[in-house]
Amino acid sequence: MTSLQNHWRNVSWLLIAGLNIILLLSRLHTALPTQHKFSYIGDDYPIELPFAQSLHFVTMTLHESTHYDLLNPNTSDPVLARISDTEWQSTITNPLGMGRVHLGDNHRLFTATFWHQIHCVREMARAIVDPDHPEATPGHIEHCLGYLRQGFLCEAEYGLEAGDFMKRDFVTEPIADTVVCRDWEGAFKYLEEQTEEWVRWKRAHGV
Repeated sequence: MTSLQNHWRNVSWLLIAGLNIILLLSRLHTALPTQHKFSYIGDDYPIELPFAQSLHFVTMTLHESTHYDLLNPNTSDPVLARISDTEWQSTITNPLGMGRVHLGDNHRLFTATFWHQIHCVREMARAIVDPDHPEATPGHIEHCLGYLRQGFLCEAEYGLEAGDFMKRDFVTEPIADTVVCRDWEGAFKYLEEQTEEWVRWKRAHGV
């Protein structure tokens, strides 16, 4: 084989190799998901908070608590009832911003689903303590029951609980099983940082 033939053979192999590389890169580019930039206009927004997938998983041991009692000030110690009510109220005043976040260039308002759920738990507790409370209307409570029921089904927890909880003595057995969940403290921190940023933006723009 002449040197000229060797030259063209090498050139051919290089062209084939280059073409294969181009085809491979093209397929990889097509296969890789593109990062969509949401406009937060209309229905163009993510199904969950942007940081949610980056949250670590943590363990939490379920247990009975001496806090969050259900005490009516008219039938219980007024001081203890006030303490209990303050504890329940803290569940919806935290994190800073009350679960609300402003996203996108237009600073569109959204609410974290978990905060809506906590709000419903708070209102149901209020209804038990004081059925005549103006917030404890049948329509409000029915909405909350339905909202929580659907939320529990959507985020069903498939962890295992030992024994029959219906036969458990919660006084002598206050400690239950340990579950794995997203780091809600990390979620609180994110929401508070977003609220602080929103407040700074409002001040800077005189809103």
